[in-house]
Amino acid sequence: PAASGHAMAQTTERIVAIGTSTGGTQALEAVLTALPRVCPGMVIVQHMPEKFTASFAERLNSLSQIEVREARNNDRILPGLALIAPGGKHMMVTRSGAYYHVQVIDGPLVNRHRPSVDVLFRSVAKFAGKNATGIITIG
Repeated sequence: PAASGHAMAQTTERIVAIGTSTGGTQALEAVLTALPRVCPGMVIVQHMPEKFTASFAERLNSLSQIEVREARNNDRILPGLALIAPGGKHMMVTRSGAYYHVQVIDGPLVNRHRPSVDVLFRSVAKFAGKNATGIITIG
């Protein structure tokens, strides 16, 4: 039987949002490499130039038990997956039914940054609320 609209509108899926600035790469590496394979899905903004985020994600993926990769528009946030915002783009969390997705978008600098931790965290608060945990790391 099909799930009711009310059931599809509810979710208990947890997500973790991480924001880190230049200098926080080692802290982020320490966090991600310590995680077990089974953990909540993660969305990450690392203030890093455009050409470096994909290789940074690949490096973290090679060191971690979880999958780590640069986010693509409409990626679903899944347990055991960490999505890193591409340099030069904002990343926002949205929700469709019971599932969380990311939107990777152009936009103006926010507090001198793109991607911006503020943009990510505002969207996480709006769409995930109490199902989310936010973490800020510094170098």
